[in-house]
Amino acid sequence: MLPAQINWTGVVVGLAVACAGSGRPAGEGRPEDALAQLGLKQAGEVWVLPTESEIRTKLDEAKRVAGQLSRALVQQRGMLSEKDRQAMLKELTGQISQFRSELNTTNQQMRQVPRARAGRYSNYFFNSVAAEQYAELVAYRNQLQAEINQRTAVLDQLKSQPFDPKARQAIDAEVRDRRESLHQAVVDLRRLVEATRAKYAALAQAPEFQKARDALQHAARAPLKLGPSREFLANVKVLDRLEKQDAADGAGDVPAPPARKARRHPAGKRSGKAAAGPASPGSPS
Repeated sequence: MLPAQINWTGVVVGLAVACAGSGRPAGEGRPEDALAQLGLKQAGEVWVLPTESEIRTKLDEAKRVAGQLSRALVQQRGMLSEKDRQAMLKELTGQISQFRSELNTTNQQMRQVPRARAGRYSNYFFNSVAAEQYAELVAYRNQLQAEINQRTAVLDQLKSQPFDPKARQAIDAEVRDRRESLHQAVVDLRRLVEATRAKYAALAQAPEFQKARDALQHAARAPLKLGPSREFLANVKVLDRLEKQDAADGAGDVPAPPARKARRHPAGKRSGKAAAGPASPGSPS
């Protein structure tokens, strides 16, 4: 028996419909695959390089080393002569008092952030701007508390331990090692950051990227962007601060109180357009 005749017309029409639905000609590869071949991966609406994850990991390690160096420097300054030791006790006490005063002010500002009126959304903020403002205050309060805890621990140690020359030698060696580790970490991070920026600049001009982006953007009907991501930009700012600390630590400086972002306009005074609806709190008060 002869095999049934194949309806080639139906096959051709089916392929044409499938290609039309995908938004690309028959035989053309997926734009996602083309972007992946360029070393990009999707993170929301942004296509980013894998080095962003590497930068985040290395930055976490650099912050850990910076914290160790800060604690070692404070301890080093505490191992002085008895006269200088008393001066250091007075200085630490004054710093703790200053931080506590700023902490109390921050707590008051947190209580003043506008919330929704009583009712269904009474536990929510007035709008998204108020929620973001509250989150910034929470982060700043946590920084202040960490500074207080660190200085209080050193103050208690100074009060309980007399001057020890051998201990001073040990802390000097630790400071030297931590300082070298932090310096190398920020140098490596800066090199990686600049290489990532250069790669993004080159990709933005690459025809392969532009073609794949346009095809994918047309299919998604939404703007698709090339990195760097917001997280990358935030990490670069942290690196900037670490580089400043690296330079300051060369002179044995104790880190200054954490800097806060510029305050936004009070949420309650913004126009009605901003108050689209209550926003969920970022953290419990």
